[in-house]
Amino acid sequence: MKKLLFLAITVFIASCSSTFTKTGDVSHHALSPDCEIAVYTTPPKKDFDELGVVEFKPMPFIGYPGSISSAKSQASPFACANGGNALLLWEANGIGQYLKGTVIRVN
Repeated sequence: MKKLLFLAITVFIASCSSTFTKTGDVSHHALSPDCEIAVYTTPPKKDFDELGVVEFKPMPFIGYPGSISSAKSQASPFACANGGNALLLWEANGIGQYLKGTVIRVN
């Protein structure tokens, strides 16, 4: 019974984690897993490549990321793994929680 409960909790938490979907036609080599990324809330004035979209999922008891720093920490692993050096946060709901962000590589 304990194993079944543990499995159910693990599946529930995993289903709540953010997802990454590749977009665009440009790919870059992965950066180090702890790379530093910049965050933009409007498109940067520099040239950039779009690499993919992070769709934030609500975390149990917390909900969607409610701050730029929280969204950044959830998206950083996806950005670094796909060669991104920045996150463009562009979709929030009516109560200030971020729903999506675009991983980009600023040139």
